[in-house]
Amino acid sequence: IGTLAGYMTAQVINYFLGKKASNLILHLLSKKKVYSARRLANRYGASGIFLFNFLPFLPAPILTFALGIAKYNFTRLMILTLLGKIAIYGVVIAIHAVI
Repeated sequence: IGTLAGYMTAQVINYFLGKKASNLILHLLSKKKVYSARRLANRYGASGIFLFNFLPFLPAPILTFALGIAKYNFTRLMILTLLGKIAIYGVVIAIHAVI
């Protein structure tokens, strides 16, 4: 539970840092690229965010920061992040219980 609480806190910070830095970053990057990323998030939505948090080799913190820049729905993002992490921790615990 402590690991999950720490991870979720970090993701909340990543989101709000992205959201606060969005004006600066939009001047550095093209708005077209940022909103293209948001369209991808909307297209693959729940499954994409879930997989980024479930699979350990995908950079979920970077995704959270980018979705903060694009002002993605915070509640939906945090629920999907939490579900992805609970699922991966559940798999790890189940494998450990079997071994």
